[in-house]
Amino acid sequence: MPRKSLLLIDLKTNENTQWPTLFEETIKKLSNKEIKDSMLNNYQNLDKNWQNYEAFCLLVDGNSILGFSGMHSAPYPENTSRLLSRLYYTKELRTSDLGGHTLPSYAAQLMLPYQVKKAQEMGKDLVFLSFQEMRRRRFCFKIAEALRLTYQQDWFVYDKMVNTARRLPNGELNMDRSVWQNAVVLKLNSLADLDLPQISIDKWNLLFTHSQK
Repeated sequence: MPRKSLLLIDLKTNENTQWPTLFEETIKKLSNKEIKDSMLNNYQNLDKNWQNYEAFCLLVDGNSILGFSGMHSAPYPENTSRLLSRLYYTKELRTSDLGGHTLPSYAAQLMLPYQVKKAQEMGKDLVFLSFQEMRRRRFCFKIAEALRLTYQQDWFVYDKMVNTARRLPNGELNMDRSVWQNAVVLKLNSLADLDLPQISIDKWNLLFTHSQK
């Protein structure tokens, strides 16, 4: 069970002006950290562009922000939203949640249901979560199973790797290894499909197995 003191705040709908200010301060602190953590790049400029998300959720305890994630459609089809995007936990929450490996995690228990409901209200046909690297694919199946059992929803792991990045300025696909990701999918419309560039598992292995991680 999540900590009883944790509350969810959606920056897009909450009218308390303290939260945007506190969030912007949080991002600036992350940006100023002199540590080697490639994931920190995911949070650069969020203090300026969180308004572009369909929902942007904070996990708060009192006046402290302990986690956050966003929901967005662009650059995907309008009927599709990516959930728990730019997911972040503070060290305090990460420790108690075992880095997200306790299922269902704080994000899955608190932010995900809110974002799924938001997607339904917006008339979306499909939502998905994504995870980098083939080595995390087994974990994706565990996540899908945990979500199915917890919410009685038909979450499943997509059978191909999907490209989660914007196209390059010349219109070509970004072929960086990091943007070809596993997708955990929920269809809100049974006829929907994940309309993103995709490659087979075999093709991913052919392209990237021997590339530098």
